[in-house]
Amino acid sequence: MHDSLTVMHGFVGRQADRPRPPHRCLHVSAQASNQSVPDRRPKPQSVTAGHPDKTCATCGRTITWRRKWERDWDNIRFCSDACRTHKPSPQDLELEQTILALLAGRGRDKTICPSEAARAVARAQTPSAPEAPETWQPLMEPARAAARRLVAAGRIVITQGGRIVDPSTAKGPIRLRLR
Repeated sequence: MHDSLTVMHGFVGRQADRPRPPHRCLHVSAQASNQSVPDRRPKPQSVTAGHPDKTCATCGRTITWRRKWERDWDNIRFCSDACRTHKPSPQDLELEQTILALLAGRGRDKTICPSEAARAVARAQTPSAPEAPETWQPLMEPARAAARRLVAAGRIVITQGGRIVDPSTAKGPIRLRLR
């Protein structure tokens, strides 16, 4: 013993008079995976009730209401400091226009990939350069952000596997279609 301290389960502490709680492993079988775990507390009610989500003016992702923004919620326009410092540039607006032009050229129920818009903008910026991935790949994330902004404006929808998806959470290959 160490001077009124006890060694219990490899730890030194003053826990001799308290029994150790039973070990809880949540190994859930595939059969019971759809059932809720009975010893968990229910999640608290959402504090965002009555506060509509907003869309970031730069990247087009959803901004969820937070209590610390309660006084300034009407003035919040950006989801992060990075988006606040990088407002949409002329190139971003060109990507939006290119997406809309490509979709209009395809037809009502046809889709495009954001890479098609990135390639078209890269080709317009450097017409003499070959269409190498190094020229258009840096425009892929700005093209996806332009698509998210167009979804927020109600002009297009983003699909994956033929189903409309939330643009803020879509990961992997996406397609763009006119609304």
